[in-house]
Amino acid sequence: MNGSVLKPKISLGADSIRIEDGRIFAGTDPQLLRCFARRVLGLAELRSLALLPGEDAALIRFEVDAAHKKAFLARLSAAVGGQGQAIADSALPAWRVSEAVTFHRHGDLISTWEILGDSRGKLQLRHPGILQDPAFGLAAEQALRGLPGVKDASAIRSSGKLWVSYDGRVVTPAALLRAVERPAAHGSAPMAVAQAKPVDLTVANASVGLATVGELVLPLATPVCAGLLVVTNFGMLREAGQQLRRGKFGTPVWTTALLACSIVSGQVLAYALTDWSFRYWSRRWRKDVATHSQALARETVPAPEQARFLSAEGIEVMTPVEQLTPGHAIGAAEGDLIPVDGRVIEGSALVHETHLSGAATSVRKIPGDAVYAGSTVVAGRVQIEVERTGQETRAAQIAQSMARTVAAIPADPALNQRSIALVDRTVPPTLAAAGVGLVVGDLFTVGAILHQDWLSGAELAVPLETSRDIKLAAGRGALILNPSALQRFHESKFVVLEDQPALRLRALDLGAMRSRIPETDALLQHVAGAGLYLGDERSAALARACAERGLVVRQPELQAMDADSVTVRDGKHRIVLRGAKPVGDTTAHLEVEIDGTVVAELEFRRAARMQAAEAVARLRRLGFQVFLVSDQPEAETAALAQQLGVELHSGDLSVERKILFLEGLRRRDVRPVWIGNSRTSPALREHAHVTVALAGGADLADDVAVDIVLLGESLEPLADIAALSAENRERIVKTCRTAMIPNLLCIVGAFAGLLNGITAGILANIAVYNVYRSAKASLRSSAASRTQPARLTV
Repeated sequence: MNGSVLKPKISLGADSIRIEDGRIFAGTDPQLLRCFARRVLGLAELRSLALLPGEDAALIRFEVDAAHKKAFLARLSAAVGGQGQAIADSALPAWRVSEAVTFHRHGDLISTWEILGDSRGKLQLRHPGILQDPAFGLAAEQALRGLPGVKDASAIRSSGKLWVSYDGRVVTPAALLRAVERPAAHGSAPMAVAQAKPVDLTVANASVGLATVGELVLPLATPVCAGLLVVTNFGMLREAGQQLRRGKFGTPVWTTALLACSIVSGQVLAYALTDWSFRYWSRRWRKDVATHSQALARETVPAPEQARFLSAEGIEVMTPVEQLTPGHAIGAAEGDLIPVDGRVIEGSALVHETHLSGAATSVRKIPGDAVYAGSTVVAGRVQIEVERTGQETRAAQIAQSMARTVAAIPADPALNQRSIALVDRTVPPTLAAAGVGLVVGDLFTVGAILHQDWLSGAELAVPLETSRDIKLAAGRGALILNPSALQRFHESKFVVLEDQPALRLRALDLGAMRSRIPETDALLQHVAGAGLYLGDERSAALARACAERGLVVRQPELQAMDADSVTVRDGKHRIVLRGAKPVGDTTAHLEVEIDGTVVAELEFRRAARMQAAEAVARLRRLGFQVFLVSDQPEAETAALAQQLGVELHSGDLSVERKILFLEGLRRRDVRPVWIGNSRTSPALREHAHVTVALAGGADLADDVAVDIVLLGESLEPLADIAALSAENRERIVKTCRTAMIPNLLCIVGAFAGLLNGITAGILANIAVYNVYRSAKASLRSSAASRTQPARLTV
């Protein structure tokens, strides 16, 4: 920074003006910089404004003819001085004031994107972020592809350009600019995750080219192409030979038979096209998984662009989130997304944070309580002291972990084996049909039958459906850290619970109810409705008591909320609930006031049953056996097992004996799911089929060497994961079945003499497209379910 600049230095060009002033453009005073930008961008003749904090300068480009240039410069000078019409603060895109940025004027719209061209539904944009970070381009593509009217979007890193194909009858260029401005405002995708190497189509393109030349122009090119296909598929041929020696008929045998038939019958072009389509679909799903991994942060833990910044005088000002730092104070009201991690310093609010803390219900936050970025204020209003922002928040840690998991899907051996197993089931009937075709027809009949494509469909379905369920699991309070964890969870029907404090948490129940009103059921019904705003264990206890009596709980209108009371309007009555939320094993009380008169007192007691008992019961209903292990005495372990509803248990187990126990299970071909502490001995984790840990409110910055982390202290998400793992398997099979009709038509058309290798290959690609469309629809549905507004739940 040039701190010696005391007076502005102005350099005038033909269509530009450069202003150097360290007091404004160094970025030390964000409000002063925003004020300057708003005033200058209010001039219609302005084409762009570049703010260069590293040079203590701003570069203004304008478009005005020579006759009006002097008048324009006079108006520009007046605007800088505070005269004239400035644009609204909300019209100024968010940016990091410490970094260089260029604002472009497109009519009334101000954007950090430059429009290079717009013709016949083709929009060409440019942004320096694409040049600097490949994740930035992926974020822009993702932001546009979900927009109605957008046909395709492709970022070119080498040129920093973004090409958008759109339907002008549905969406306008201005709407497209607004859609890509949000990722730009936040820099790029909030994590850098290594992606799988894309599939190279170079050799496949050469094969198709050679085969086409051989078919149409030069017959000598056909055997050359056949040789190239044999060389490039040599690994597959070798594996097919190994399978045949073992008497197995799998995917390599099918593809080898297809290659041999194509060469012998002269249908080399048909096989070259099929081989190209195999590689194309493999490349397509890998790109989708890469894009999805980068989009997870924005979809799973969305962040607002601006926050309610509170000045020292208590004045609330909408401020870009990236300008917040630890120690700042912000406000959050009903419907707001909280943009930072921090602590409540004033007020009370009900917050939805299941995907961040694992809390099964909305939680009431009072002064001193922690809040997390990405959570939603359901009711009330609070002031928050900022503690962590950006990549340091818990939300960012969770997003980073999820993105890493999704990005690792292409290289996961268990998922790849799952795809192969799905295809292998179709190989014997396909080969049998080809054998019949050889008897009743010829090699062209065989070739048409063999050109079915079950392989690409399975390769698409497994990773895309798994990506979907990783995101759904996070919404239920479980973080998947290993791509194949859901698949392996379904393979196990034996859960081992390691004794830990979370298992000993007792449920809270409604105890005595002393009422001055004889209609106790009606009173309980109204209290339970108001209790939805308590945001603690009493909410669930009241709802449970109503359910036992067959009473329906309705949500009243909230009027006020503080640390110890909730006030609602229910019909004509004003109901107030007073009482501190329960802590530990202490008895909790609740005073009920209706229209200014105390009418009842409720007492809550810790029940004999454990909170984890319901999750254990759900696991057992899903067909799992549950075994409790503990280092505590056998008698104590037996008592805990009875309270949890666990049928099998063993106490007095050291780490070494637990290892021997797991080894014994594996020798009996039992695949255990181990539920323990994240710091459990690595030797224990190595002997489990799936490892699950409870994180509670712990920091997730350090890698946890387990497959699944439950974000709270409850086992309830575990039962959700068990159900989701079964749904995952069923959905993959169902998605793959969408390829059945086109593939069966290949067989019917072959026997009817209507198809050859090329036409059958077209049908096969329709089959794969059906699978792809179904899997992508699943991904979109998971995104939609995550973005539903938070509601009061118990």
